[in-house]
Amino acid sequence: MRKMMYYSGIFLVAALLFSCMDYDYYNENISEYTSKPILMSLDISSGTLTPEFNSKITKYSLSIESSIDEITLYPVPQLEKSDFYFYLGEVPIGQKNECRSLPLQYGDNLVKVKIIGVNKRINEYTLTVNRFNPSVFGNVLIKDTDDLKLLYKKSIIDGDLTIDSVNSLDMLNLEALNFLTIIRGDLNIINNKYLEDTYGFKNLAVIEGDFNIINNEKLKTVSGFDSLHSIEGDINISYNGILESLDDLNSLIKSFNGNITINTNAQLISINCFQNFYGNIMDVKISGNTNLTEINSFQNILQINSLIISNNLNINRIEMRALVNINNDLTISLNNNLTSLNFPNLETVQGLFTIRNNSKLLTSIAYDLCSQVNYDSEYVIEENKL
Repeated sequence: MRKMMYYSGIFLVAALLFSCMDYDYYNENISEYTSKPILMSLDISSGTLTPEFNSKITKYSLSIESSIDEITLYPVPQLEKSDFYFYLGEVPIGQKNECRSLPLQYGDNLVKVKIIGVNKRINEYTLTVNRFNPSVFGNVLIKDTDDLKLLYKKSIIDGDLTIDSVNSLDMLNLEALNFLTIIRGDLNIINNKYLEDTYGFKNLAVIEGDFNIINNEKLKTVSGFDSLHSIEGDINISYNGILESLDDLNSLIKSFNGNITINTNAQLISINCFQNFYGNIMDVKISGNTNLTEINSFQNILQINSLIISNNLNINRIEMRALVNINNDLTISLNNNLTSLNFPNLETVQGLFTIRNNSKLLTSIAYDLCSQVNYDSEYVIEENKL
């Protein structure tokens, strides 16, 4: 049994019944305001919703889920000698006395019913059917819980979604966004004072623009993106002062061809994401993450346009086992604790090859990598450990 009916007027009636409903029981419990059923039964999806259209009430309303795209109206046996007509808005649906399915758009659909009795008396009724619209059109800005509530059960944002400058403790939870599946623009999580995590995007599958997580004071983890398989723009995760790990985004396996910037996250310790992504990436820049100790990401990436890893003071190991081609520059510099490089399949660097100012990296390791690859420009290996 499913309840999904609301009537405005003198009384409320809500009943979702299937074909086995007990009409005798129902008719014995009709409101005292009902004189005689004029029209009943809205066939909705797999069940039958049975309101009482009667001479006392002429306006009704009904809210349904987005998955229901049509309803069917038909008369009760008492009206077999009457003429009845259905309209969707002002447009007749079907011929006289013909029951037909009415297609429903998102939002309000106005259904009109005209009944001409044997005595030629005319009764007219209206039913407003509100079909839930899962989409939000245009850019969306969330600054407080009221903004967040507007997105409850919404699955598509046809524009950018920006969570910006949230300073309320009430906004620690983003789970109202768990219905989202597609963002047709950018996802921006920026300038938030209290936000500690990004749980609330468990069903988000596609971001058609950029993915930016920037300047969030208390954000500790980027997680909860278990279904995200496609980002069509760039990724920028920067200036998040206490962000400790990037171990999510491993579901990204279908589509990404943008730039990745991971910059100045002072407490970031590890980057272990993009493990399941097979494909090519444009520019990758990982810099200024002073506590970063390892980069164990991009293990299935075959080609990168350019790779810059610089000024990560505590990093000790950089590994990209599958990487074959760098189409532009390779720069590894100012990583004071770096001791290990592992690029076993790297064959080509088409731009400048630079490994410099890594005070604990043996120069011989840098030259071993240099001798392994073909490079079309010059190389710079200097001021590393002798």
